[in-house]
Amino acid sequence: MSESVHKHSASEDGHVVEESSKVDVGKQLHHPKNWLNLRVIVNAVIIGLSLGLYGYDNVFVGPLVTLPLFVLKCQGPGVDGLPVFDARNLTLMVTVPLVGAALGSFGVVPIQGPIGRKGAFLAAYGFLFENVELTRGQVGHGIVNQMLLVQAQDGMTNILEDFGISILTNVAPIWLSELMPAHVRGRSVGFAVAGIGIVGVMAAVIVWGTEQISDERQYQIPLAIQAGVPCVLCLLTLLASESPVWLLSKDRNELARKNMLSLRNHNVQVTDAELALQSIALKQKDEARATTRWMDILNKHNFERTLMSGYPTSAGQASGAALVGTYGTVLLVEAGITNAYEVTIIVTVVQFVGSCVAPYLYDRLGRRPVALSVYALITILSAVLGGLAYTDLLETSQRNAFAALTIILAFVNAITSALGFLVATEVPTASLREPTMTWATFWGYVTSVCTTFIIPQIISAGAGDLGPKAYLIFMGTTIVIEGILYFFLPERRTGHWLRSTSYTKRNFRRGSGRAMNAMS
Repeated sequence: MSESVHKHSASEDGHVVEESSKVDVGKQLHHPKNWLNLRVIVNAVIIGLSLGLYGYDNVFVGPLVTLPLFVLKCQGPGVDGLPVFDARNLTLMVTVPLVGAALGSFGVVPIQGPIGRKGAFLAAYGFLFENVELTRGQVGHGIVNQMLLVQAQDGMTNILEDFGISILTNVAPIWLSELMPAHVRGRSVGFAVAGIGIVGVMAAVIVWGTEQISDERQYQIPLAIQAGVPCVLCLLTLLASESPVWLLSKDRNELARKNMLSLRNHNVQVTDAELALQSIALKQKDEARATTRWMDILNKHNFERTLMSGYPTSAGQASGAALVGTYGTVLLVEAGITNAYEVTIIVTVVQFVGSCVAPYLYDRLGRRPVALSVYALITILSAVLGGLAYTDLLETSQRNAFAALTIILAFVNAITSALGFLVATEVPTASLREPTMTWATFWGYVTSVCTTFIIPQIISAGAGDLGPKAYLIFMGTTIVIEGILYFFLPERRTGHWLRSTSYTKRNFRRGSGRAMNAMS
């Protein structure tokens, strides 16, 4: 009897030890100690810096196309002999590259699948190298006509450049999240994305600083930075660690374990536990893929979800985001704002602040209230800005008011950008989240291409010649956007997507029925 009791006690002790070990590993996974090491820092910096290319490219083109010497070198005098790009050249500079960005959002999946996250990065930098080669050796002697032809008119080069940047911006958050410990994963990706705004501010400051130069360096310096930085980042990428998750998916378990050990300070327990969890997640993902197809997002059960998932991303573009962003400096110059470049810097700063504040507002106040309030503000601000433009802005006070309202509109508009990401990830079912996100991103780019193509035809002298009056046109589109959001955007903060959708649809039908009865 004593022997059986002894065995029973040993069994219980073993069970306790095993459970204690599990709890200890779980605690180390979620709240690790001494997790920060050189490999983690190096990877976070290298991958995070790649997102800065998007921030720089997205911001600097607006001020760049207003630099007088750049306009004169690329095009010559415009309408009335002024150094202003015409509608055709603005389209080539701004709209054409977005085609590459749209293609990149689809190309990222087949590219990173066979060659991995690191390979996709190196391939993306490869698309940027033609620009680098044309710039190397010419910056010190002045950028020749060939370089300017590529920058301003060679659509294929610009498409390839934005194709590469699009791959980087799609792969970077995934790669970073797969390398970082669980407890800092969200913060690391968040800080990297926030870095886009910081680099955007730097881009605006660089162009503002070079605008004061009276020779060819006025545009050489911003272009040289755009062309040279990818070369440096490509070399740094060789030092980065390949994703252990991707290596596991290719059955390269030994290398996956080696990489994970170097990222986790050679903590064997934590490394093995993370890899085991990732293996289970990959298996579940493969099982989900076996039962779903990409085209399922368009079947009758998911069609409404898919449309609503992509709508906020496109709505943000159609509300005139490009007017205050991409073409903001152009409109400020046309409005007669003497310190247009300084205002552009403030605009990029408030856009960064708005993108940081937006997630807090959506989580605290809810998706619907914030979205409807923000678009109402955009409508009012667009109406006032368009109305001011019709006064020809002859008075200093009018120009100051126009600049101030542009800054406020930039802040409010930045809040709408987060809505597209939130809805695209929350509304679709879990198994269709990735294809739905691709759908939303693609149509966001399509809308961006359309708006950036149309705006030069509206605002440019020699075309529509509306200038800042174009704000009134986008006031109209924002009213339409507001109406659609009111009836179909669900409140997802509490998780009741279907209930909220049914409620809004019932209200819409009830309202329509009352209107029909009143008419009859």
